[in-house]
Amino acid sequence: MIRKTEFGQRLAWLILKPTFDFFLHFEVRGKENVENVPTNVIFALNHISEMDALMPSCAFGIFSRYLPIYCVALRHDAYKKLGTFRSFFYREGLFTFIGAYPMAPGVKDYEVILSPHIEFLKKGNSVEIFPEGGIRRPGKIREPRGGVIALAKITGLPIVPVALAGHAFTSPKEFFLRKRRSVITFGKPIFPEELFAGYENAGPEQYAEIAKEKIMPKIEELLEK
Repeated sequence: MIRKTEFGQRLAWLILKPTFDFFLHFEVRGKENVENVPTNVIFALNHISEMDALMPSCAFGIFSRYLPIYCVALRHDAYKKLGTFRSFFYREGLFTFIGAYPMAPGVKDYEVILSPHIEFLKKGNSVEIFPEGGIRRPGKIREPRGGVIALAKITGLPIVPVALAGHAFTSPKEFFLRKRRSVITFGKPIFPEELFAGYENAGPEQYAEIAKEKIMPKIEELLEK
């Protein structure tokens, strides 16, 4: 499973990295913030486009120690509402090939919901997650969910806030005429002792609150730079 994704994500990198560079003037900032952290970290991103999931891997070199980066995704059924064209391509086989693994459905136990992603982290790989769950509308921040905090709590690993900007709701015309500039910014890692300061005895029901207080403001700070 890991080897298949390593190949799939690097293959995607070969196609998407030059595409992002040329059409979106792709710019990477703040990589120095992750130079001294372990390879198994939790990247927490704002979600502004369907292109977002592979942008963190394209921010690093094709042979970077961080690749592959596994993404927390919805199940294929959730994408049916996007229409026939998208739902045809948004299939689990393709998703897992490039590193997007779905959450387990119908349960409220984070250790079950995020079991594949917890295993990836324990094996030394990084995971990316969108705390807001879905794509945000311009000027509106969605209420975060608790999954990102659960991953940190269960594994004891740091969270790296990541801000994506510049390519929200890019039209095909804007894309091919190179009218947009996409920027990805990595922030400083937030370690569990900082994350749970003041929440030492927090239960899963408080994880969304912690994400709202300690993760989302860091992402917003990066967007303002």
